Amino acid sequence: MSLVDLLKSGRQWEEYHDYKVTNGNISSAEEKDLFAFVSGREYISAVERVFGCERIAPPERKKIGKTGTNKKRIVYVFPREENFVFKLLTYLLMRKYDDVFCSNLYSFRAGNGVINAVNTILRVPGLNEKYTYIC
Repeated sequence: MSLVDLLKSGRQWEEYHDYKVTNGNISSAEEKDLFAFVSGREYISAVERVFGCERIAPPERKKIGKTGTNKKRIVYVFPREENFVFKLLTYLLMRKYDDVFCSNLYSFRAGNGVINAVNTILRVPGLNEKYTYIC
């Protein structure tokens, strides 16, 4: 079964909803919105938009507060339906396909973020003799 098929699967969306609720990393408003999205089968047209030939809206720039500080950071958020599709796609990649990616891929893996990437680089033998090009 392809990723697109999984993204169109009601069972997969229900599993994702249950995961979000069980792990407590979703507010009650977000849970209600996700439940409405899943029960209304809105994911079908959203997946077709994302993976079809239609143009999807670009992400919107938002400022959000960082936890424990007054600083704001800039994030880019896709429209509601596309955002749900991308979140389930990430969930599937992390749980069902993680073993097909290189061990030094840090972009979407939970608990394997920037600090892990930096530490990996810092452990490279002879790092102080190497160069890089940043553009």
